[in-house]
Amino acid sequence: MMPDIFATGEVDLKKLLNSEDHELISRIKSILGPFILRRLKSDVMQQLVPKTQHVNFVSMGSEQLKAYNGAANEYRAICEARTAKSSGQYPQNLVGLIPKRQISNYFMQLRKIANHPLLIRRIYSDKDVDRIARLTYPKGAFGFECSLDRAIQALKNYNDFAIHQVLLFFFTWFLLISCFTSY
Repeated sequence: MMPDIFATGEVDLKKLLNSEDHELISRIKSILGPFILRRLKSDVMQQLVPKTQHVNFVSMGSEQLKAYNGAANEYRAICEARTAKSSGQYPQNLVGLIPKRQISNYFMQLRKIANHPLLIRRIYSDKDVDRIARLTYPKGAFGFECSLDRAIQALKNYNDFAIHQVLLFFFTWFLLISCFTSY
């Protein structure tokens, strides 16, 4: 692009860049500096406006609080039963008695409830899920490639919101089909 600056001629650039001559390397860097699109973090941080953080505390609704307290009490009972079973008494330090992954799962469930109570399954029982799967499966709600048992298992892994979406889709589809077939 600029042969007068970058005319190499017989010079091998790889040998020059691998050389031990620090003065030559710094001179090459100063020549190439304007052509390299690199920004240092320190330069960028001076150009940005400082971060501001706003924390808004929102109280839970009654159903959400009921679900949260129910889940917290359930997990507390499970943990107490496990510690009582393992030692016969309640130790002061619970670290190691309950796997970290299980504790992480408990907190994730509580976080889901805090975000929205329908992100867990507590409204639809396993019996309801089984009935919903048997109702929607013949109509192709889960595709025609999977078996009924697999559809039931998949639906059991859904949260209340997802089950509600399946029902909403199914009944909307069913109403549309029945409207068009009645004419």
